Amino acid sequence: MFTATCFAAVIFSTASIKLDTAYRNVTACKEYYEAETTATDILSVLAADDGNSLTDKNGELKYSYNNTEITISRNGGNFSFDVPISKNKQTLHVIAQIETGNINIIQWYIK
Repeated sequence: MFTATCFAAVIFSTASIKLDTAYRNVTACKEYYEAETTATDILSVLAADDGNSLTDKNGELKYSYNNTEITISRNGGNFSFDVPISKNKQTLHVIAQIETGNINIIQWYIK
């Protein structure tokens, strides 16, 4: 009986840990895909006119997202920006080349 009780306690505590881990993974995936959607939206806006009329004299554009301002920098035909993923300071870093409405992703990674 003691062995069965100990075994049940171990299984219950392990299940609780696995559930917490699964919840954190779901949250992380949700946050990533929200950032990915925002990055895709930004690229769509830039592709509409190759970003020519959107940037200021410094080659930057501000994009508001979720009460956060994202700065998009332009260097020639390349645009770069970071979209916040989570509160732990992770961002989705994107560099893309945009020409005549075509988007060529140069870099797309989490940093």
